[in-house]
Amino acid sequence: MNKTLTVNIGGMVFHIEEHAYEKMKKYIDSVKMYFKSSDGGDEIMQDVEGRIAEIISERLGSGRQVVNEEDVKSVIDTMGRPEQFATDDEAKETTYASNIQEGRKYRKLYRDPDDKIIGGVCSGLAYRLGIDPLWMRLIFVGSFFLWGTSLVIYIILAIILPKAESTAQKLEMKGEEVNLSSLQKAATVTEEKKSNFISRFFEVIGSIIRAVFKVIFYIAAAFVAFIALIVLFALFMAVMAMLGVAGISIPIFISDLFLTSSQMFWAILAIILVIGIPVIALLFAGIKALFGIKYKSRFLNVAAVILIIAGVIIAFAVGTDIAREFQAESRVKTEIPLLTPDTDTLFVGLMHDAQYGENVITGRKRFGLFVGNKFTVLSGDNENTLPGHVTPNIRKADGNQFELMQTNVARGLNEKQAYENARSIQYNMEQKDSLLSFSNYFPINEKMKYRGQHVKLLLKVPVGKSVHLKEESEHVIYDIENVTNTYDGDMVGHTWTMTERGLECLSCNFDKADKDIVISNGKKVLIKSKRSGIYVNGNNDSLIITGDDDVKISIDENGVVIKKK
Repeated sequence: MNKTLTVNIGGMVFHIEEHAYEKMKKYIDSVKMYFKSSDGGDEIMQDVEGRIAEIISERLGSGRQVVNEEDVKSVIDTMGRPEQFATDDEAKETTYASNIQEGRKYRKLYRDPDDKIIGGVCSGLAYRLGIDPLWMRLIFVGSFFLWGTSLVIYIILAIILPKAESTAQKLEMKGEEVNLSSLQKAATVTEEKKSNFISRFFEVIGSIIRAVFKVIFYIAAAFVAFIALIVLFALFMAVMAMLGVAGISIPIFISDLFLTSSQMFWAILAIILVIGIPVIALLFAGIKALFGIKYKSRFLNVAAVILIIAGVIIAFAVGTDIAREFQAESRVKTEIPLLTPDTDTLFVGLMHDAQYGENVITGRKRFGLFVGNKFTVLSGDNENTLPGHVTPNIRKADGNQFELMQTNVARGLNEKQAYENARSIQYNMEQKDSLLSFSNYFPINEKMKYRGQHVKLLLKVPVGKSVHLKEESEHVIYDIENVTNTYDGDMVGHTWTMTERGLECLSCNFDKADKDIVISNGKKVLIKSKRSGIYVNGNNDSLIITGDDDVKISIDENGVVIKKK
């Protein structure tokens, strides 16, 4: 088995067999000796090594990683040997005409620094299209006067197109083969054209613009890498929590989704593949952009795409199994008998210490809590929350007695399982005289899994009777319907009477509370309505009313004037 070495050729790292390396080194040394006494020999050698690196990269592709003797032979045949060079008398001058006549070879697009008026864009485009640069310049000038867009296009091209700085790049621009002979000829005939003031001015402007875009590019790359690191850390912590490593636990509403430990394993694998691999790719892309790494691997790209597709398939399979566990819904309704209060007002508060049997909760069994509009899940001493549904509501009763209806809701694989999940809910409340206290949590039986269990409470109030919502009840009530559409937080602390129109606070004046009235020196009055958007300014002589719809009403000694925009 041949020994392999690691070498750097033209700024690219290759793994090369030992015999091939000796052959390559001997060839490069002979080329160096030939160009040692030539003007610009160092620059020519940089171009030679760069071209050698390109040829090797093309031969390796994505199938092989090690350079062999056949690859070195192909490099030598393509580049040529120094002893095969043509004499100076045989060298011919490179012109636009000769390139146009030869003109079937592929030309790379560069800006030409040797024949430029402003930035060399027209000259570079002329080489690429195989026409004289004079015609290209006439096209740009003519389109500027006809449509006025050529200037913007020129500036964009001057920014994004690289300049053909090396001899090899200039040969590629002209469509010539990049080998030892062409490099030597180009070195002897190339004479850089002196730049004028206009070209120097636009060159400086272009350099400034490119520098700004380069800074923005590096900032964006650093931001992408930073975000990718954060996401990877969060993903790592989530996986550790799902595995229960280092005491990290996940909420019951996540762990109880899985039927078996193997199902959780496949879910973790799907998360790593679908989220982790793209994030790692983004991180790698950001690092490559920041440090100028040019490493590419088609094998890694294909493998990443295959793994992501596999992750999507696994996620779909696991998600389908989990979704089946929630496909059926069942409700268990129970009418809770209430004591008739001594007064026509029922007070609603919070039950601070709801007692449940120990047979429901054992050890570190997780259980659910409803706190206001938050569904809380406890795991030992750790508490986690997610948005949920607690929907105690107040409606008009058909008779003249207070009524309470409790509805337990749950989901399951089928209606029977959903019914058992709903029936297993144990929810406590208590009534003492005219005080009705609701518990803000209920436990999930340790034999049950979380399947969307929640409780709906409906308090029916007869017309003419009232309910007082104590301040603490804010942790229980959720979206109580009322005539004035008052928010839950504003409803607490007030007594609400059931009328034919619905629940209404007769002792409240939310309209007045919603206005700011300012009196300055006993003359000017400002009334600002936050909801209606009406502003009233007044003094002893006039009154001005302005609305949100740009209506202005002026009332003074001349009468009433209404203006609308």
